[in-house]
Amino acid sequence: FPSHDTSAHTVPWSNKEIREQGLVLNYLQERFAKKAIQSDLQDTSTVQKGPVEHLLNKIEGVSNISCYEMAHCLHPTPAVAGFPVAESIEYILENEQHKRLLYAGCWGYINEEGDGLLSVNLRCLHWRNGKATLYMGAGIMPESDADAEWLETCTKSETLMNILQSLDWISSPAEVHKE
Repeated sequence: FPSHDTSAHTVPWSNKEIREQGLVLNYLQERFAKKAIQSDLQDTSTVQKGPVEHLLNKIEGVSNISCYEMAHCLHPTPAVAGFPVAESIEYILENEQHKRLLYAGCWGYINEEGDGLLSVNLRCLHWRNGKATLYMGAGIMPESDADAEWLETCTKSETLMNILQSLDWISSPAEVHKE
């Protein structure tokens, strides 16, 4: 796994979180290698997004593939689908009771020269007919604690909930129906 610069992170990352990140990075590097993308993996750092801290790895590279092909390399990762990815997707499609819709994906930009920045997005808000549905998940590993994962998922939802409150689309989190 890559080296970690977590100087801004106050609590040490657990082995579970480091293993999750490593699975995703190894998967992406294999995908990039299959497309002959020469990539440079930066050290892992910690980034704060709303109330949640995340492990972050920037990967820089040069490629002749299209933006669409690059997005396909980035999605779905094991962080979204599970690992091994193909078997996990099959299991999800057969067993999950709801459709994921906008559960995750990638976002960013590509300019006219083909340079750009793409990121994997693990949280989404779907607004339809006056109803907002928030999608977020947890990284489940063999050593995961169900209560801790649920708490993490609730914490991740706070950023989107705060946006909805700031727009006066909801008056308080008490209005939220959890499915």
